Amino acid sequence: MKRVFCMLLTMVFLFSAVGCGSGQSDTAKTPAAVEETGAQEAASDADSGESQEAAGAQELEFVQLKMIALGDSTADSERFLRLLNEKLKADLNCEMEIEYISWSDWTTKYPLVFASGEEFDLVYTSNWADYADQARKGAFYELTESDRETYMPMTCEALGDTGWDQAKLDGKVYMVPSTPQGYFDDCTCFGVRGDLMKEFGMDSITTAEDMLAYWDNVLDKHPEMVPINMTNTSSGHFGAFLAKNFIDDPYHDTNEEGIPLMTGHQEGSLMPVIVDISDRANIRYLDQEEADQYFLRVFEKAQELRKKGYWTADALTITEEMDVAYRNGKSASTVRQLGNIETANQEILQNHPEWEPTIVRFVDTPYYSIPGMNNGMAVHATSGNPERAMMVLDRMGYDQSYYDLMHYGEEGVDYTLDGDGAVTRITNFADASNMGFLSPRERVEVSSTDAYVALREEGISNCAIPSYKAFAFDKSPCETECAAMSQVSSKYYPILSLGMSDDVAGTYQEMVEELKAAGMDVVMEEYLKQIQAFYNAL
Repeated sequence: MKRVFCMLLTMVFLFSAVGCGSGQSDTAKTPAAVEETGAQEAASDADSGESQEAAGAQELEFVQLKMIALGDSTADSERFLRLLNEKLKADLNCEMEIEYISWSDWTTKYPLVFASGEEFDLVYTSNWADYADQARKGAFYELTESDRETYMPMTCEALGDTGWDQAKLDGKVYMVPSTPQGYFDDCTCFGVRGDLMKEFGMDSITTAEDMLAYWDNVLDKHPEMVPINMTNTSSGHFGAFLAKNFIDDPYHDTNEEGIPLMTGHQEGSLMPVIVDISDRANIRYLDQEEADQYFLRVFEKAQELRKKGYWTADALTITEEMDVAYRNGKSASTVRQLGNIETANQEILQNHPEWEPTIVRFVDTPYYSIPGMNNGMAVHATSGNPERAMMVLDRMGYDQSYYDLMHYGEEGVDYTLDGDGAVTRITNFADASNMGFLSPRERVEVSSTDAYVALREEGISNCAIPSYKAFAFDKSPCETECAAMSQVSSKYYPILSLGMSDDVAGTYQEMVEELKAAGMDVVMEEYLKQIQAFYNAL
């Protein structure tokens, strides 16, 4: 097993997750630790009571707050906001307005909310949504230790010193990181149709060859469907994420402590270099020829898969989320983070249970746990009511009744609870504003699929959080070069990642030459200096 601990240098953080996966949060829950729910609720009730005594609504002047959320509003958003404001008015004498930034153009519109001078109070932020860069530009209100203890007691109890430390920049905190449990930051899971597997005579999908055979059967027997819907969301990075599951990737090895040897499996590198941190006292760049060969292998695999027809030739022009086609039956599979796929499968089970959706994972690599910095919330620097904004964050993150509303909807209308506090969904309630609020207040879902439960338990026992996740590159010393490089990457990366180049080596070489002309050497030098200082301080 390789002892080299490497990572892809990510100049613009686009996806870890998500988010971020796609940015959608993992909303499906496993039946594990059901009895813990009661204790969490009891703690929440007690904390909520103490917070109410400390700042009763009758003692607070009414204020109107505004929140910026990443994601698309839904059919439930208006009703959700009405119910949320009823609770906020009663508990904290305030109301909320929510502005949604669509995933289709978030990479351009999200930065504009900070540059525009618009006044608002709360905003989603994360390591992949430029938290460090925006914080250093003064976009966020500093959350001092005194403020945190006064206005966010439930959050402080959940995060502890360790949780707050990961959000620190130059010793100061500007965001509330989430406290997810059982969330994984790797696109190694595929949602597939169980009914199609049966039709194709496939009992299981346990290898990359099995997955390709499934797609070949779709091409042969279901021309009305696309095997997997790839789109140009997040600059097309999911094409590269998918391709890495089909190559011999030495950088996915781990050391004996289970620490992944490369971050690049989840992060889209906008600069084609690999950083070797096997010797933390002497961090260096891996030989560039070796790095180039790796990137070319990824992009060539993406081209090969695209040419076979596994996704459409117009993927560059499609901006909807990939799993939309999977949910509506136009795609036979999707690739996402584990929880995102379970969320899609839950919707399919409600609308088309005969499709028998399931989840498969055929790579033999550790899961990457999502760190708290992958999703979070911040108070904007222009907020006229930062104290109230912090109180709202405390409630929305760690008061069980708020958490239930954001993630499950209205009890009796959108979901019911059994005697153990487990959720049975009645509707497909969804609202994008919950992405920054992931915590142990999550409930078990009765309908969790067996595949999800098994893979989640496997992930919990076989996961790692790389130390580099706490490193935040400060682009200010080379901001001009970074901006120029971002323009180059946005020009070439989607073409390469989605397999749309007929001459992968030629397109890749053009990208590298333009990145160098944009100032890549300057950025490389600055990055190496900063990451060396980061590890020296550990």
